[in-house]
Amino acid sequence: MVVSTHLAYYQHYGPNDFTEIDGSRIAASVVSGIGFLAGGAILRTGLSIQGLTTAAGLWLVAAIGLCAGGGMYYESVAATIFGMCALTLLRRFEDKDDRIRRRLVLTLTDAAVPTDALVRKLAALDLLPTIEGWNRDSAQRQLTLALRLPRATGEAALVQALEEEPGIAKMQLEATS
Repeated sequence: MVVSTHLAYYQHYGPNDFTEIDGSRIAASVVSGIGFLAGGAILRTGLSIQGLTTAAGLWLVAAIGLCAGGGMYYESVAATIFGMCALTLLRRFEDKDDRIRRRLVLTLTDAAVPTDALVRKLAALDLLPTIEGWNRDSAQRQLTLALRLPRATGEAALVQALEEEPGIAKMQLEATS
């Protein structure tokens, strides 16, 4: 709104110039477009919501662009500095889950440990398993787990833990969407 109200001043139009400026039209168009883009950046998956910081960053960049385009250069530099400081400092307080989501399909024989013991062992390794399903055939059962693996060592720790377990006939690790 400050850009809209002061646009004529920053474009160096005088009071006796024969111009009509409606700066609110420019800002209204930018608000509509950025609102559409920012709304598309916000994603909801189950109970988690992602993309709020991205959406706020889009709004910030749009405001800086309006300031710079309207000739308010000092204000746009100040907004850029404040925005960068806020995004950098507040990132430390953000609860960011950088884990890799994978689906693990295990084919187990009768020699395998019970399912709950296997899930407890994976949970002790901080792999955050949740059971998605299981199927039992004649001599084998198939167990499907959703895992959230630590980015650096998660897959290696998973393979090492499962190699030590008796009765695992097959392991398949799939990416989830």
